[in-house]
Amino acid sequence: MAAPIVLCLQFLCFALAIIGTRAQGGSWEVVVEDAGIAPMHAAVTRWNTVVLFDWTDAGASNISLPNVEGRGLATDSSAHSALLDLQNNAVFPLTIQTDTWCSSGQFLPNGTLLLSGGRNDDLPQLEGGPRNYMSAGSSAMLPLEGDYSTATIVICGGAQYDAYINQSVNLPAQESCGRIVATDPNPDWEMETMPHVLNTAEMVTLPTGAILIINGTGPSLNPVIYQPAKSECSRFTILNPTTIPRMYHSTANLLPDGRILLAGSNTHRATVGDFPTDQRIEAFSPDYLVANNSNLRPMVVKAPNTMQYGKLYNVYVTMPSPLRKTVEVNFASTPYSMHSFSQGQSADW
Repeated sequence: MAAPIVLCLQFLCFALAIIGTRAQGGSWEVVVEDAGIAPMHAAVTRWNTVVLFDWTDAGASNISLPNVEGRGLATDSSAHSALLDLQNNAVFPLTIQTDTWCSSGQFLPNGTLLLSGGRNDDLPQLEGGPRNYMSAGSSAMLPLEGDYSTATIVICGGAQYDAYINQSVNLPAQESCGRIVATDPNPDWEMETMPHVLNTAEMVTLPTGAILIINGTGPSLNPVIYQPAKSECSRFTILNPTTIPRMYHSTANLLPDGRILLAGSNTHRATVGDFPTDQRIEAFSPDYLVANNSNLRPMVVKAPNTMQYGKLYNVYVTMPSPLRKTVEVNFASTPYSMHSFSQGQSADW
C-alpha cells in the first residue's frame, strides 16, 4: 500500500483559467522593510508562513531571541532564523541548532523540515563548463506530465570556469541555458541563449508551467520568464525590474496566492560598498495576477488533506464570474530555496 502524502503540507494547489492575456511586465511590492536577517534559504509551509534561514556565524542579526539557551553553532544571542506570517507580514525569531549554509531541505509527510546535503552528477558535460557551486548556475525541473516518469532539467547561467579562484580578473557570467531529459537512456543537452548573463539566480516554477528566473549577482534586476512549451529561440521574455539588488545569497519562493516572495542579499560580512546587506522582503506578481483578470481567476475552496498515488480526488474551485474556457488544477511542491536552485521543487500537471 502506498504511503499517504500530505497534500497541503508538501503542495500548493493552484487553479488557473486558461485565457489569453497581453503581457504587462508584472508588478513589485516591498512586503517587509526589515526582516532582521538576510535569508539565504527559505521554505513555504502549508500554514501560510515562510521559514527563513540566515548564516549562523556572520555576527549578530537585527532580530533578538526571547532567550539564549540552545544556541547551537551560533556565537551570539540574536536569531539567525525567522518565521514570516503571510497573513500580516509579521516576522518572528526562531532558534537554529546547526549551520545551514548551502544546505538542502524538504518537508517530510509529518511536517518536519529535513535539512541535508550532498551532490552527484553522472550526466553528459554541459557546454560552457561546470555550473555547480562555486560557479553558481541555476537549475529547475520542468513540470511533470503524463505518467510523471520523464524528468527534464534546465540549467542556466553561472560564472565561467575558475572565475571564483581567479578573482583578480573580471570574467563575465554565462548567458547560456542547457536543457536535458535526465531520465532518457542517452541524454544530451539542448543549448539556448538567455537575454542577459546571470549568476546565482533563482528559478521558480510558476502555476502556468513557466519558469521564472529571478535575482542574482551583477546585479540582475529584471526577471526573465522561460516558457518551455514554446519553440526554441522564443522561450525567454524579460519582465519589469525591481529596485532592490538581491545579489548573492537571496531566496525566491512561490506563495499560495501565486506571488513570488523575494528575500536576502549579500551576507552580513558584505555590509559596505555598492551592494550592502539588504533585509527588505518584497513580492513579485506575475502577469497572471493582473487586476483586469481577477474576475477570471478561480479560487480553490476545497482540496483533500492527504493523497495516495493511483487514486482519484476532487478539488473544488469557484469562479467570480461565468467562464466557458478550460480550468486547470495543478500541484506544486513547496521547495527549500537558496541561491541558484530550490531543493525539492517540482510541479505536477
